[in-house]
Amino acid sequence: MRPARRIEVSRVLKVVESTAEGARRLAEALELLEVGRPAVLSGPGRTRQLAADLMAGAGDLGLGERGRVAGREQKTAGAGGSRPAPSESGGPGEPGQGEGDVPPGPWIVHAPTLAESDRLAELAAAAGADGIIAVGGGSVLDTGKHVAARLDLPLVVVPTQISHDGIVSPVAVLRGPDQRKHSLAASMPAAVIAPLHWIAEAPRSMILAGIGDLLSNLSAVEDWRLAADHGRDRFDDFSAFLARHAARSVLRVLAAGGADDPAFLEDPAFVVELLEGLMLSGLAMAIAGTSRPCSGSEHLLSHAIDYLYGGVAAHGLQVAAATVPMLRLQGQDELAREVEGVFRKLGIPCHLAALGLGPDAIAAAARQAPAMRPGRFTILDVVEPAAVARALAG
Repeated sequence: MRPARRIEVSRVLKVVESTAEGARRLAEALELLEVGRPAVLSGPGRTRQLAADLMAGAGDLGLGERGRVAGREQKTAGAGGSRPAPSESGGPGEPGQGEGDVPPGPWIVHAPTLAESDRLAELAAAAGADGIIAVGGGSVLDTGKHVAARLDLPLVVVPTQISHDGIVSPVAVLRGPDQRKHSLAASMPAAVIAPLHWIAEAPRSMILAGIGDLLSNLSAVEDWRLAADHGRDRFDDFSAFLARHAARSVLRVLAAGGADDPAFLEDPAFVVELLEGLMLSGLAMAIAGTSRPCSGSEHLLSHAIDYLYGGVAAHGLQVAAATVPMLRLQGQDELAREVEGVFRKLGIPCHLAALGLGPDAIAAAARQAPAMRPGRFTILDVVEPAAVARALAG
């Protein structure tokens, strides 16, 4: 029997509908986690302002023990005053920054790379940070998870998009010096503050990508079971149940009519259901100690597309385009028809040709995919590459 593993899961999950409410929930989370000097990471765009507004509001409410943010004094306005705009600099240590000359804004994640994670980890350590806050999309959250793991600090994430299941997963996808994406061990967030008013404003394609990534659990779990049947992996019933349930709950509401209503994806109740499904996926991976519950042949094919062609669409859409063909190859024909029906109504690609890839490119991806994670046994190890390519062509 394997020894029991201790799993650190998120202690706080709050869905908020305004920045003021988000700041209040953030201050409560920081108090619970005993964080008084967090390092704040954000993207370079609109999320930088959200990060600044959240921290200003949390500072008014008595952020942490000392009311300070790593790398800067907390600045707040008097009654009737206005918040200072975030600095244009990406953080201390940037060109032109003298020692002690610290900008007032959050530290910017310029790219989802190992080098950037190293840079930000050094800054956070030097500033005496006792926690990490990551505000933004997948690149910012993955960087924050990796920095928090390196420094062994509690992490709070504020997702502004729900385009994939990496919000609470113990995995960070970052590019290495070889410019290839690497899946790395990372910290699960101790708290999640989900600003519904920001998530709902994300491009529709991001919601579609989140749906695609979540429903890919259905083929991933079957690949995992197949590997166990061939003696190539150990199957965990509970984490598989969580991953399947998360996907089926969203599939059910979409198949029941949600996919027929163009405005349904903007319904706050559906956005919350999708968010919860993606978070359940992250929890399933943490319980399993592997990404297996949510990553199978469909993800290997997406990784192959990234490797060969630099990616041609959002991660969730690439994964979605491979999910229906993989379900068919696995013999899950009825489920494949149900998923395909929902995807077609929503405009989600159902095969790789729908991503603009030609026959030669699809065949190359089919050949390359098994090599993307050596030792990860999937349906791709059972079916000939030529047959895989035909299924992927639609």
